[in-house]
Formats: sequence, structure tokens, C-alpha cells
Amino acid sequence: MFLGVTNSGTDADTNVPQERLNKLLSERTWPVKFKRVGELLSITLVNPDFCFYVALVKNENGELPDWADMAKNFGLKWDKGPVTATRLQRIIEILERNGEPEYNIYREIGFTILNELEKFTQLKVFTIPSFRKRRIWHKIFSG
Repeated sequence: MFLGVTNSGTDADTNVPQERLNKLLSERTWPVKFKRVGELLSITLVNPDFCFYVALVKNENGELPDWADMAKNFGLKWDKGPVTATRLQRIIEILERNGEPEYNIYREIGFTILNELEKFTQLKVFTIPSFRKRRIWHKIFSG
């Protein structure tokens, strides 16, 4: 799940990544379906069934209580920090270590979506699940 939080003056619009991603992903081996409702774009890979969600919201205060509640309700970790390609790579590696390898299968598509979102101006991108860098104390005491 990707969440783009826009500030005033943004050029972000879910129509644009839908068009670009449709073109990019149509070249893949998996059939892809797009569905847009308002500023929520769902990208469903068919066979195997896997869904990415892309949402754009305007919130200059940086408060995202609905998204925090959603992550909590689905048991997904979210540290509320923006995501970059390096951070997304780390998140996927953590999920794989934690016994959730299905995210690794769709790694390339996740990076394609992130790359398209990063092309907009005045937009911060977040992802659920996400993890902060573990502190040294965690490494010492988790043995």
C-alpha cells in the first residue's frame, strides 16, 4: 500500500500513474487490472492474486489517523516515516526474514509504483507496512 500526501501546488493525480503504470505493467507476464475510486487506485495482479493500493491525500498537517488505524487493524507495522527506494528495499528484506516472502515476489512492481509517485512535485510517499531502523539496543537484547 502506497500513500502519497500532497501539499499545495502539487501536480499529483491518480490518473497519471494509472496511465503510466498500465503501460509499464502491461509488458509483464501477470495480467493487471486497475480500478480507481476517487483518489484511490487499486492495482490487482491476477494469477496469483495480489493487490497494491495507491492513494493520494491532501494533508498539510501530516496527520494521518485513518491510515494509522488501518495499519493497526490489519496488524501491519507503520512507523509513519516517508519511504524511499532504499527504505522500501529494507522493508521487503525485513518482511522476508519475518516469514512473509510474498512481498519479495512483487518487489519490482512495488519499485515501479514508487518511482512513478516520486515524479510528482510536493508529494511525500509512505508505505504500509514500514519499519524504522532498529536501534542497537534491539540487536543486543534480542539475542
